[in-house]
Amino acid sequence: MKTVCITRSILRSDVLAIVVGLSISGGPGLFAEPDTSVTPFKYEAPQRALDDLKRTPWPERETVHDWSQGVPLAKLQTLVEYWSTDYDWRRCESKLNRFP
Repeated sequence: MKTVCITRSILRSDVLAIVVGLSISGGPGLFAEPDTSVTPFKYEAPQRALDDLKRTPWPERETVHDWSQGVPLAKLQTLVEYWSTDYDWRRCESKLNRFP
């Protein structure tokens, strides 16, 4: 019990030191306003990444018949096949890049 109290006391003092240090140093305070400005960007899917979709190394099939081990392999393979053959990535880029 003594160890728990000492540890909590040390943690409280460390947190207090960090908060005070940030306030004194003029660094980002704990209660500073969040930066809500929008940063312009341009999206571009690298061709190499798109080509890699066609060379995806697949894991072994899952051992259960539900989603408890993640996305079923067959569903993921269908999605990646669509992304690598039918999805128009450049059209997607164009739509995204219309936003300021």
